Amino acid sequence: MDALKELQDLGFRRNDALIYVELLKAGSTTPAALAQRLGFSRSYAYDALARLETQGIAAPSKERGQRVYAALAPEALAELAAQRADAFSSLVPALSALAMPRDGLAVEVHKGKYVYRTLLLDILARLRRGDEVLIFGIDDAQLLSDDWAQKRLRLYFAKAKRLAIRERAIVREGNVAPPEAITRYRAMREELFDAVAFEVYADTLALFLRGEPDHLLLVRSARVAQSYRRQFELLWRQATPLRAGEAKKARKV
Repeated sequence: MDALKELQDLGFRRNDALIYVELLKAGSTTPAALAQRLGFSRSYAYDALARLETQGIAAPSKERGQRVYAALAPEALAELAAQRADAFSSLVPALSALAMPRDGLAVEVHKGKYVYRTLLLDILARLRRGDEVLIFGIDDAQLLSDDWAQKRLRLYFAKAKRLAIRERAIVREGNVAPPEAITRYRAMREELFDAVAFEVYADTLALFLRGEPDHLLLVRSARVAQSYRRQFELLWRQATPLRAGEAKKARKV
């Protein structure tokens, strides 16, 4: 299978496709090292990576004081590309093999207006039928104030229902749970919440920070995810159950 040709058919520039595949192979790398391996100038590598970052296809982070880039997981990219072409789904197995973390831990950093869309796509791409998402401190009502989020959340809940995905969410006291059939809500005191919310699903911990711009940190680690699951279960046992219709806001950061 010619992965580069298939990626170009999905709208990638040829060199952007080369960079994406190289990022998958490397796990994470500096722009200088990437330029050297592909024979590009450093300035071109920086420009191309900035372009891929804007598209949500690559994400920067810091390693030992250096700026490095990692590729969006192929499964999440497939979910995004499915809106434009079903053909990408045939590439996922081959690309996923390239993207396996070398040390069992991978971190992605995303920022901008649409990072929550990235999170929803990643959840749908990684979960299997009957899996569960654990949520602390996110409010759908605030997200729905944005037009793009209304459509994105409707699509997310529709697909999640088809996959029998379940959610448990802990929100602030005084909030009311919207009638989403897949979600059970409990509430805790206002002072226990701050600007950072988190979600746990599959082998991923997602940290969501509201701001200018919003930030999303995706930690790929079974150990980290399991640790946050245990913390969530402790909080869940202490939280107060909410009945549908008890609150006006539900996932507020």
